Amino acid sequence: MPPSHAAAPQASTTQAAAPHAPTAQAAASPSGLGRLSRLSIHTQLFLVVTPLVVLVVTLAAGMLHLTHTLATGTRHADVAGRQRALTHRIVADAARYHATRAPSDMARLASSVALFDRSLAALLEGGPIDSASGDDLPPIEDREARRAAMRQLQLWGGAALAAQRLLASGGADEAASRDLAAAETGLFDAANEVTHRLTVAAADRGRLMMGIQLALLVFAVLAAVAAALVGRRISLSIARLTQAADAMSRGRLDAPVPTDGTGELAVLGKSLDRMRVSLAKAMRLLEQPRA
Repeated sequence: MPPSHAAAPQASTTQAAAPHAPTAQAAASPSGLGRLSRLSIHTQLFLVVTPLVVLVVTLAAGMLHLTHTLATGTRHADVAGRQRALTHRIVADAARYHATRAPSDMARLASSVALFDRSLAALLEGGPIDSASGDDLPPIEDREARRAAMRQLQLWGGAALAAQRLLASGGADEAASRDLAAAETGLFDAANEVTHRLTVAAADRGRLMMGIQLALLVFAVLAAVAAALVGRRISLSIARLTQAADAMSRGRLDAPVPTDGTGELAVLGKSLDRMRVSLAKAMRLLEQPRA
């Protein structure tokens, strides 16, 4: 008889350990968010928070770049627009100086020519337009606008020579005055083309930046959804472990503890389940009748 009694607890112990086997297989199989769910909570939060931080930094950099680009484009278009007015002003000043030969009209014509020179050089090479302010204008970066400015520079070369001839002659060079009048239309059209190209380039750049901002917004929504999913999974895992611990405290040791949680929670679940199995074994041994 004693040998049979000794064998019974062993069989009972084997049966008590049997319910734990399916739990171990379930823990080994991926579920839910797959590989991400097996990472630690710290790693999951890092993977979710880091893209959000990068997103905020990228948005801030994009806004700063957009503001700077639009401000520069506005300045370029303003200078190109003033060149159209300067074209008419130079021709008018040349005609007045040719008619009056007055020193004040000579100074006015020389000032207009110098201002056109500085503004065109600033558009192509960068630099200050007003030497007194020292405010530098960056060069034009758009290729089409630069080509238009180069054509304007070629036209201005002949007009500038005509203005210099008129100034050197004291206003008496009638041919120089006619050459300036003949160059007016070409210079005005060239300045108008530069302004148009700068406006188009600014609009294209603005649409590009809007597309980038939209893409970043979509990425922000996706990151927020991922953060919500990770947080929900962690909270559900904690809730299941809480329910299992409460059941164990009430003496219910037959229900396995969930072990498919996230990272540290899965480890905690396995530890609780081992403790449940050990308690069940101990309870069964205590319930065995003594020989």
